[in-house]
Amino acid sequence: MLMKTKGIHRVRRELADGTLRYHYYAWRGGPKFWSSEVAVASPAPQAFQDAYRQAQARRAAPVQSERNTISELIGKFKIEVMPGLKASTRESYDFSLQLIEKKFGRAEIGAFTVPAMRGDIKGWHRSFSETPRAADMRLGVLVRLLNYAKDEGLITGHCADDIDRLHKVSRADIIWTPSEIENFAAEAPFPLWLGIHFLRLSGMRRGDALRVQLSADKGSWLEWRTSKSNERTEVVIPIVRELRAVLDAAKRYREAKRVESTTILFNSLGRPWTPSGFSTSFDRRREALGIEKHVHDLRGTAATKFMEAGLTDGEIAEVMGWRTDDIAKIRSRYVSRAAIVSAAIRRLEGNG
Repeated sequence: MLMKTKGIHRVRRELADGTLRYHYYAWRGGPKFWSSEVAVASPAPQAFQDAYRQAQARRAAPVQSERNTISELIGKFKIEVMPGLKASTRESYDFSLQLIEKKFGRAEIGAFTVPAMRGDIKGWHRSFSETPRAADMRLGVLVRLLNYAKDEGLITGHCADDIDRLHKVSRADIIWTPSEIENFAAEAPFPLWLGIHFLRLSGMRRGDALRVQLSADKGSWLEWRTSKSNERTEVVIPIVRELRAVLDAAKRYREAKRVESTTILFNSLGRPWTPSGFSTSFDRRREALGIEKHVHDLRGTAATKFMEAGLTDGEIAEVMGWRTDDIAKIRSRYVSRAAIVSAAIRRLEGNG
């Protein structure tokens, strides 16, 4: 033990660049009083002990009404997360956080681990139904806030995940631009570099991409069963030239770093990504660069690659599980006629 107490709660967090940081809380759900790049060894330094005692003293103070509440969590979120967001995002988050605090401010953070709270969240979400997009934004900020609590070790999970959004719109025809992809990938840790290129070239859903095994690589195509179909549907993805180059780069990295994960994608520790771990690392970099596209929008980017490779709308729809009119919309908006004709000629010549 660091000191003669069982109350100290330590959380180890992996940063996007693969380094570790250790956070120390006066008690589980309590205030953070120490942070360092290495674990604090026993005997703890005097400064560590003094910070711990000050935190404990604040716990004994008479004003305790906001401890472990959503209101307190919002305060921490504003200090530790908000400064890293771009100005326009901070403005929209700020208004959503005001509404969240008005509704849930006095609720304990732990209450959001109880399934029954899900009904209250859905009711609050629906109360903004006259403006569905704004309602979804507010729900998204609440989910982000609770994910932050989970990341800090204050809770192990929450009940706000996967609540249906009110604004129903297809994002199939939204794609990442080449410059956005280039900016994201430049100087990114290799696991994130691999992640964005694999997603933009394979067209896989994030959940499938994170769990697809090395054995899915059949040389000219990727073959696996989708999670959305409970593994009943087998899907085959063509390995275009760029994707093969990415997979070959990953193979070289695996051999050099002795990565043991059997999944194609892996984190900085060489282990399979968790969905929340990947999303947190991905979004942290995306937001730092001011990119407003979602990770799911990389599927539309992949569709353009399949078009340029000469696949028909029907073939792409089969591969991606989309409607053909979604594919046609992408084709008309983003893929030049010259690229399509060139691909068609190559295809014809290959069959000649």
